[in-house]
Amino acid sequence: MSTYDELTDYAREGWLPESNPDSGFTVWNDLQYDNEHDQRETTTQPLVVSWNTFEKRVAEQKKLRDKLREQGFCFWPWVIARHFGFDWLDFSQGNRGSCAGCATNHAVNTMLLTHLADGYRFKFKRFNPYWTWDLGKRDANYRGEGASLSMMLTCANKRGMFDVAKVGTYEQSLKTPPKYAQEHFDDAEKCQIGACYLGNFRGKELARIVFDCLAAGYPVVFGNSVAVSQKVNYTGNIKTAINSGSWMHATARVAYRKEQNGVEYIAHQGSWGKYWEAGRYEQEPASIIWESFDTFTQACSARYADAFVLCMVEGEIVENDNMNIAPIKISSP
Repeated sequence: MSTYDELTDYAREGWLPESNPDSGFTVWNDLQYDNEHDQRETTTQPLVVSWNTFEKRVAEQKKLRDKLREQGFCFWPWVIARHFGFDWLDFSQGNRGSCAGCATNHAVNTMLLTHLADGYRFKFKRFNPYWTWDLGKRDANYRGEGASLSMMLTCANKRGMFDVAKVGTYEQSLKTPPKYAQEHFDDAEKCQIGACYLGNFRGKELARIVFDCLAAGYPVVFGNSVAVSQKVNYTGNIKTAINSGSWMHATARVAYRKEQNGVEYIAHQGSWGKYWEAGRYEQEPASIIWESFDTFTQACSARYADAFVLCMVEGEIVENDNMNIAPIKISSP
């Protein structure tokens, strides 16, 4: 496709079928049947699928988004937020070991912002990761500060995500532990998530898959034992990450870019508030830093690496949608 109009026509026919509110999520249901004997730590709605089930969809969506990027479209979540007038939060987990919950929250936030850029119309919600973190541990009968990505994914998959407008902010939860009521669970179920499990891969193979998922528009929740240093390095105008030291930590990968020289980067979003400086040249929020393929491969080759790619946000998010859907041209800085 060489023109924007042709691409728009194609997008209206088949743009991101899993977010089509009138589709009944039939494509997703097909994936469920393919994966019925490999449900892992999942509930019945929706499932966590394997990579061999999800790989074709990633390739299709990557091809489509590559065409859009060639025409100047940008799918970086902080740029999308700025376009629609949403405040970007450099979210901080504080003194809690709630990084897995925060990373899941960041991935959901990114997917919803991406859907806005895709042309879907809905009320953008913010969610409280403390509830996902706390309930995820409770459901798994786990006591302690840390938690696994599987606990968070299973909770967000089964219980959904908890709207800040209904349950309060993370900071409020730190001061006053949540008191759960059925109305909170009923509301959270309006935004359940599904994911593809990537924990069977390591090294360059895992890094390539994560990069392809980000290029396709699917955010990734990633846990590993290689730390991203607070030191910032600039490659031209790009604020890039440096690995230094190690600790067990979970963060989100939320955006993709490819430079004219062929070098690819993904955006790492931490949960340490203003951990880094804001981007000097491209106005990235302080919580965002870019990782090259080589840098990210170091994390994928660590003694510990685990990942889920967020492949669906399901729930009552669409309003007044006449299905005349086309991607919105939001340009990068």
